[in-house]
Amino acid sequence: MVLIEEPELFLPPQTQRFLYRLFRRLAAAGNQILYSTHSPSFLNVARLHELVLTEHDPNVGTRLLQPEPLHTDEEFRAYSEFDAARSELFLARAAILVEGQTERLALPFVFHALGYDPDQERISIIECGGKPNIPLIARVAAAVGVPFIAVHDRDARKERKPIQAEQRLNQLIGQIAGDHRIELTPDFEGVAGLKGHTHKPARAWRSFADLKAEDIPEPLARIATMAVTLARR
Repeated sequence: MVLIEEPELFLPPQTQRFLYRLFRRLAAAGNQILYSTHSPSFLNVARLHELVLTEHDPNVGTRLLQPEPLHTDEEFRAYSEFDAARSELFLARAAILVEGQTERLALPFVFHALGYDPDQERISIIECGGKPNIPLIARVAAAVGVPFIAVHDRDARKERKPIQAEQRLNQLIGQIAGDHRIELTPDFEGVAGLKGHTHKPARAWRSFADLKAEDIPEPLARIATMAVTLARR
């Protein structure tokens, strides 16, 4: 049996990944490897059943959560989608799951305009690589016990119904996220007042950089305040 505390210390990301593979080879040879970590490099979403997440509750002490493995059909997809940035989800007090880079770059300015620091609150804004990936990443968040908010576009104006494929996807996200879902009508750009469809991340970043609290659209303010509430539970 090998016990290691924080194996990532003083190691660059590339060496952390190499060391993780070395641990797996040692385990395959019949050794038991136990380590504590705060590095996404040592947290494998395709092997959720090998993780034990700890949380200290001042009322009941330390609690342990060992998630169930993903369904076989989802293992490879999850492995291919979870890079180091998305694996930060495992170490968050709360997460906001968004469709793309535009939301990921803009939302930190919303937090700061409201007087919150998402990093201090240990809130991760996870860019999911498109709306179709939100259900998968939401299921992972639920499996590891990280409270999350799913933020996605309705992809239709209020007076119109989304196309059938979007309706099904919106309903699926709603089933997984429940009350912790914010649907933006017609989309993030429309709510944020961003016009045009080119260079959206750059335009959002510039537009939100000097954001004041009184100028924040209500749905975006609700995202930030809901996330802070979840993180402080």
